[in-house]
Amino acid sequence: IERASDLRNADWMLGGSSDPYCICEVRGQPHMRFRTPTIQDNLNPEWNYKFVLPKLHPEDVLEFTVMDEDFHNAGDLLGKASLRGEDIAAGFRNELTLRNDGQNGTATLSVWVRVPGVDLDVDRSTVSSSSLNL
Repeated sequence: IERASDLRNADWMLGGSSDPYCICEVRGQPHMRFRTPTIQDNLNPEWNYKFVLPKLHPEDVLEFTVMDEDFHNAGDLLGKASLRGEDIAAGFRNELTLRNDGQNGTATLSVWVRVPGVDLDVDRSTVSSSSLNL
């Protein structure tokens, strides 16, 4: 998980900016869940967070959820995106449009999936989650 851009400010009433973090989970497999650190007061966080997933199957779906960390409640949703296993079998490096971002789809999440033995040369244009038929 590289970074997010143009996140909404869920903490505007508190005089600050969102404190985002991102969760990546394989749908239906809660034991395969990873979380970036929280970046304080930042609407364009750069995590450059790396983790290793076991082999994914074509029918698996990676779900990304970007949240605003709050100490007084469960936090605020800043957006979601998904990738199918079949779409990342050869690797993936691109920006995903976050749905449910509270801003009509202007927020993005940059993701890089490396597959051992595969040389990745992917266009950096923005991909909409809806174009991936999820």
